[in-house]
Amino acid sequence: MALIKKTIVLSDAKNIGYATVVRVGSETGVKVVGSGFTDRMQAAFRIGKNTFFFPLSGTVTEKNITAEVSSEDEVGCLIATNGQFVAKGGAAPSLSELNSYFAAPQPSANKPTETAAPSPETEPEDKELLERLTKERENYYYSVKDKVDELFVVHPTEPLLSTLIPDSEWVRVRYEGEDYYVVGRLYEDKKVTFLGYGVPGIKTVRPPKVADGIATFLADAEGSEKGYWLFFQNADNGKIE
Repeated sequence: MALIKKTIVLSDAKNIGYATVVRVGSETGVKVVGSGFTDRMQAAFRIGKNTFFFPLSGTVTEKNITAEVSSEDEVGCLIATNGQFVAKGGAAPSLSELNSYFAAPQPSANKPTETAAPSPETEPEDKELLERLTKERENYYYSVKDKVDELFVVHPTEPLLSTLIPDSEWVRVRYEGEDYYVVGRLYEDKKVTFLGYGVPGIKTVRPPKVADGIATFLADAEGSEKGYWLFFQNADNGKIE
């Protein structure tokens, strides 16, 4: 399972913040943070050729969105309020794009608060997201085996996790600077029974929103606050367990 993370700084003379897009497997989340941001402000978030529009929830806004993300995609974000520029960063959309979207008639309460151009889609609620992640697929491991085998050839091992979890092997996959995620295979009688995925983290800091609710924290030592946020897929059917 691939993990892609892209972060950009949002700034002007008065406002400083950042925006992040995280792709975990088939799920994408965005996060917009700024000490001067309020719930009266609006965001236009560009990922590749698509732009997503949504109101801010205050100093921290997190959204699950329907978007493909590749390592080559440019990302950018623009923040505005009352039609006026607040901050931007990266390959940001234009102020006119944001104003045009939010100036359009709002037909009803059923209109999603976030949509993508040019193909708007309503975002699933957290329950629906988990249902999709836990959907059964026959012979799941064999459908991804070639990609998993390649990861174990190309990337270095993560021996600490192999010690913490018996009958398992893990690799460390770097994706942005020093950031990395881990991929593992768990065995029973030499047969792969589970695939594991995770990111290093701290027990008191929740994992990326897209993994929150399905990941479990594993300390790197007894009593330690440091460790890994991990989740596991059944090798037979792909269900998160």
